[in-house]
Amino acid sequence: MRNKMMIGLLSAMMPVLATAVEGANIIFDNQETSSYSTIRLHIRTAGAGACSTHHLIGEVTGDKGYTEPGEYHIVPLTPDMLKQLCKQDKGNFTCKADLYMTQGCAGSALATVVLPIGSNAIITPTDAGPYHFISLVNGVKMTCLDGSKNC
Repeated sequence: MRNKMMIGLLSAMMPVLATAVEGANIIFDNQETSSYSTIRLHIRTAGAGACSTHHLIGEVTGDKGYTEPGEYHIVPLTPDMLKQLCKQDKGNFTCKADLYMTQGCAGSALATVVLPIGSNAIITPTDAGPYHFISLVNGVKMTCLDGSKNC
């Protein structure tokens, strides 16, 4: 009886343990614009922090910190990186960032992206200036509102 209870308890905990142990590939699909994109992460529960191109962010992620025009960019984050950069609640991670369509987070943020790891991003607003943002699982796709690739 005790073994069955232990197996039941472990089975119930498996989704939580799996979420906390796995990393995630964060997607920035910028294939349909002629602009760079960068983000300012809201580190854990704080407000917007340093630009993704800042050397301290690069030290954590090992990434260049921007997506080039026409690029499909994947940023692999380990569980430790998720713990450093994202909010954790009951073993699930949510990352939040302000999105810029410039190479160094210049100007105003065009959208805020809330990314529950393993689910579709929540993007507010979805249209800003000449851009349209599309929610992906673990990411965002940037396109031009007019359907061209010249924004």
